[in-house]
Amino acid sequence: MGNCCEVNVAFCLKPKRANSGPPLAQEPRCKKQGRIAPMISKELLDILVCPACKKPLVLKENGESLKCGECLRVYPIQDDIPILLLDQATTDNS
Repeated sequence: MGNCCEVNVAFCLKPKRANSGPPLAQEPRCKKQGRIAPMISKELLDILVCPACKKPLVLKENGESLKCGECLRVYPIQDDIPILLLDQATTDNS
């Protein structure tokens, strides 16, 4: 099992229970920090590519953006929606 907030955000899913009843819904939570993580499915991550260079995107460790390993552009995630606009991207040289 991988670390929380890696590419496969399924590790962050934790069932929500009311009065110890059955799970009501899946709520994405970061196990390390207890904060809500973006809900981006593995299937969506598998098909998303950078609009500039068409290379795959990976979910950054903070879970709040997607990064292209080729051109180093970072695209924000707002309200669980990846914003893949070149004018919204920043560059991360690390």
